[in-house]
Amino acid sequence: MEHFTISKTEAGLHIEGFPDAVKVVVIDGREAKRLADLALHKDDLEFADASLDAIDQAPADPSLCERRFGVRQ
Repeated sequence: MEHFTISKTEAGLHIEGFPDAVKVVVIDGREAKRLADLALHKDDLEFADASLDAIDQAPADPSLCERRFGVRQ
């Protein structure tokens, strides 16, 4: 889920990065639950992708696998 910076203005609140004409809406019910679930799933996938990238960039250390998982290479 994305988090946005909000600033207080004389007219109310402004969500940074969005033009003034954009309207913020509230949804509820089953569709809202589904949307929230999909947003969390997207966050999980982005975290998994970043973790795999970090693994690819880490120096190879076979002993790490042994210590952490009991796996010998």
